[in-house]
Amino acid sequence: MHIESLCPKTMLSNSIFFKQKKTKKIKLAASIFTLFVAISFFLHVSYIDLDIQGVHGQRQCQTMWNIRNFVRHDNLIINPRTSIFNGGKDNILRYEFPLMQWLIAQPQ
Repeated sequence: MHIESLCPKTMLSNSIFFKQKKTKKIKLAASIFTLFVAISFFLHVSYIDLDIQGVHGQRQCQTMWNIRNFVRHDNLIINPRTSIFNGGKDNILRYEFPLMQWLIAQPQ
């Protein structure tokens, strides 16, 4: 049995039309997202090489230490290590789930 005998031609042409329309929407959304990423990059490119500054310097430093310790020590996401020696223990400090820091340390 052929599909043409089950469905009228208008239904087949409508389903193709909706697939094309959906593809166009996806391409438009991807183009808009790419545009926003490019604009954001060009607006922030002058700040990439700056030193740590501002009132959040301690927090930025802690994030960098987590990335460094993931690269130098074990790469287990459940064991984020701190740079402070904590009385002979293993320097593991679990204060948040360090997904972003762990992902940045992976290419190293």
